[in-house]
Amino acid sequence: NERTSRQTMSKAAKDKSVEIEETEEDTTPKFTPGTYVKASKGRPTSGREWKKPQKRHSAIVKLPQLRPSWEEKQSRKRERQQVQQLDRELQEERRSAKAEKRQRSEERAAMRAANEKKGETVQVIKDPKKVKKMSKKQYKLIRFQPGLFIK
Repeated sequence: NERTSRQTMSKAAKDKSVEIEETEEDTTPKFTPGTYVKASKGRPTSGREWKKPQKRHSAIVKLPQLRPSWEEKQSRKRERQQVQQLDRELQEERRSAKAEKRQRSEERAAMRAANEKKGETVQVIKDPKKVKKMSKKQYKLIRFQPGLFIK
């Protein structure tokens, strides 16, 4: 430290902008406050001149955080819970309405099928050779039921 301070003092003494006071008792040059010029850092060794020197983490000034009070936190929590409860209720209503609609449509389809079956006119085909002679369109219209086909 003593060696570096002497080197700095000698550099500063060479600079014309530095004022040096000498007293009669002591012949070593003394610097008045505010006159010392800090030496520039120069070119960085990494070659990245665009990078700025960073501050130490301890030197960063931290501002106090604005935190909500306990009552505000609790009121926000209650509001959030109420909104979630309302959302759950709406979802449950939608789900139940959808299930009811599905059930009604299934009942209607079953009723329609039963009514069609009641209103059908059935013609029993006794000769299997007729089925073989039929065209594709006619064959598609036939519905085979067990027990009605006679050999």
